[in-house]
Amino acid sequence: AIPPGLEWAWDFGDGNTSTDAIPAHLYDQPGSYQVSLEVSSSDACKDSTVGIAEVNALPQAVINVADHCSGDEAPIENLSTVPGSSSVTYLWEMGDGTSRMTETPDYTYGSTGAYQVFLFVTDGNNCTDSVSSEIQVLSSPVTDFVVDDICQSEDLVLSSNSTVDAPSTITSTRWIISDGNELSGPQNSYVFNEPGTFEIQLIATTETQCADTTIQTFSVFPTPEVAFDLTSACALDEALLENSSTIRTDLFNDEILSWDWDLGDGNRDGRWSPSYAYQQEGFYPVTLRVTSDKGCTDSLTRELEIYRIPPAPTPITDTVCFSDRAILGMNLTDREPGEVVYWYDDPSATTSILQGPQFLTNTLAFRETYYAETISQNGCVSERVSVDAVVVEPQVAWITTSDSVLEVPSAILSLGVGGNLDGLDYEWDFGDG
Repeated sequence: AIPPGLEWAWDFGDGNTSTDAIPAHLYDQPGSYQVSLEVSSSDACKDSTVGIAEVNALPQAVINVADHCSGDEAPIENLSTVPGSSSVTYLWEMGDGTSRMTETPDYTYGSTGAYQVFLFVTDGNNCTDSVSSEIQVLSSPVTDFVVDDICQSEDLVLSSNSTVDAPSTITSTRWIISDGNELSGPQNSYVFNEPGTFEIQLIATTETQCADTTIQTFSVFPTPEVAFDLTSACALDEALLENSSTIRTDLFNDEILSWDWDLGDGNRDGRWSPSYAYQQEGFYPVTLRVTSDKGCTDSLTRELEIYRIPPAPTPITDTVCFSDRAILGMNLTDREPGEVVYWYDDPSATTSILQGPQFLTNTLAFRETYYAETISQNGCVSERVSVDAVVVEPQVAWITTSDSVLEVPSAILSLGVGGNLDGLDYEWDFGDG
């Protein structure tokens, strides 16, 4: 208990005093202060005492925080100072019910929102200072997209499925391709001219510059290189379609799995290098489509000319007398330049005896048959037809007279003709002019 009737005079050594029996004083600066106390009674008795007050420096709690994106570590910086003490403890209150007792919290918030962060700093003298600051955790986007393996020269369709919590919005979408190209926008497409394995990086950014990234790897399979040669032919003869298509095998061990010919006349063929007989002359668009084991396909169209078969010539026969030569001919209808008639002495002969529309035979003793065909400049051959050289058989005749004696001037001679002379005209010469 404090005895009554006493007066108290305190001098705290920093220019401040107090008359309280038990004063409380706050020093502005650390240091050693001489504190004096003088006590006076009502009968003028006095006493005094002097003591030293050691005032330790107070820790200075200072933090630096910044708004940041969800999913990122909170940018909290401890800038506190603790003068004159080698021992210090830190207590962080993160504002979400979580605490940390480290110099820096190294903390990632689990959800967006505003949080009040507190730091309590205590030195070895049990002196404590504290500070607080609000930190904002902003919404970050979540990137997502699907990409499938494709074939070379096909469109790679890019569609972002990225999302962000309201009220934030995605304001920028970038696609970074490992071949060095970059695209923008949530929907896009891209064509790879070379096969291989590639990466695509999707970066979505909000209006507060919060971003997220997703990387996916995919393959671009090679497309077959379609090539073929065509050999023109005559109608009804077989034209050769020679397939020389290839595909790269050094990347994914690709191989050509199927091939399909569109012959241009409504028919198709699935052989590698088919031979095909076209029924009509003309120009045919021949298309070859080749497909790999990865489903990659390509096609090529080239024009094939099918030559016409010349029409068979119409024979012109000749009838001659024994030992005469016949002139045989061929009437050419619908003839085209370069078409030539070839003559043969046998229906199966392969070597001709003459070329041209007419043929002069040797002297004939009996009926002879010859053969002719028309061959175009492309080597197309018409039907081979026969033509006859007809020889008139020799005629045998004699004259008969009567047995009577003629008396001049009114003698009448009776004559007759005998032999195989059917179908002949007669002209007589009586020998007297």
